Amino acid sequence: MAWILQDKRVINSPIGFTDINGTKRTKDIFSKWTKEELLAIEVRMFHAISYDRKFYRQTDFSDETINNEVYRAYTVEDKYTIGELKNILTEEANCNNSILLEPTNSYFIIEEDSGAGVPVSIREDRIKIRKMTDDNIITITNLETYDPYVVLEDIDDVVITPELKNEYLTYSTKLSIRRAMRAMGVESELNVLIANPVFTNEWNDTTSIDFTEALVIQALGSLSVTLDQIKTKIWELLADE
Repeated sequence: MAWILQDKRVINSPIGFTDINGTKRTKDIFSKWTKEELLAIEVRMFHAISYDRKFYRQTDFSDETINNEVYRAYTVEDKYTIGELKNILTEEANCNNSILLEPTNSYFIIEEDSGAGVPVSIREDRIKIRKMTDDNIITITNLETYDPYVVLEDIDDVVITPELKNEYLTYSTKLSIRRAMRAMGVESELNVLIANPVFTNEWNDTTSIDFTEALVIQALGSLSVTLDQIKTKIWELLADE
């Protein structure tokens, strides 16, 4: 609860003050006096119509008295340019992405170290998070007006489809790739590919293969099966584990 004095001073919590008659008052009058008694010395209840100080700055204010209580409205302006706002909202979206992904990061560390498969449910949850973030950043990037409260996608809005799963399967362990190609009957093609000096180092230097790297795309593109077919088979085998 707050009060306002005749000289426009706002009291947000009880304190002592000097009233309009020059009389010093102790803070307990705010709990002991009635509204009418306070009004007699020009002390009124005060209500401020709040604004978001994170995104707006105050330029002016106006007071209106209704039923002997004062209501203050603020005139505000944008605190940032649209470009600055986009940067802030994008940073928040990326931060939220990291926070949501962090609890399951350990699954992939274990996969790298031991080859243990990550449960499909965990993979799909992470796809939802990443897809939500990507879509929200696109929405933020396309902002044309100053809108700090632009409606963004929620994780429950993301629908997992086979196409989406393939799109966000950006890397896989070598073991998963080999199992997929074996199941498709083209493991021999993988062996030939690995024997190629151009691709040998890429294959041998890591436990996982990045499907977004140009060399990987070029190498896998030379096979009789497509990258999407390999990814689909990887998902099928993961679901069977």
